[in-house]
Amino acid sequence: MIGSYPIEIDGAVQGVVELASRVPIDFVKKQIEIDKYDRDLKELAGNRRNIRVFYLLFMAMITLFVLFVATWLALFLSKQISVPISALVLAAGKCAGAI
Repeated sequence: MIGSYPIEIDGAVQGVVELASRVPIDFVKKQIEIDKYDRDLKELAGNRRNIRVFYLLFMAMITLFVLFVATWLALFLSKQISVPISALVLAAGKCAGAI
């Protein structure tokens, strides 16, 4: 309601005029949408812990995968270097024994 104004005739109040604005139909739709968004937000807030645990486990899985790949790569490269050196040591030993 915007306001209430008394009507006076000869100093006596004869009635009251009340002014009000109409609520647009679109307002009701907007209120329903706001209520829906509010419910969705509360649901997301409730699921916050589950989402956080999921992402922590996902990051841990990625970390373990990276560690696995790094370890495998280190072992692969160490074999690529150590096998020729071992062959060289063995050949040097044979040459030393032949002399």
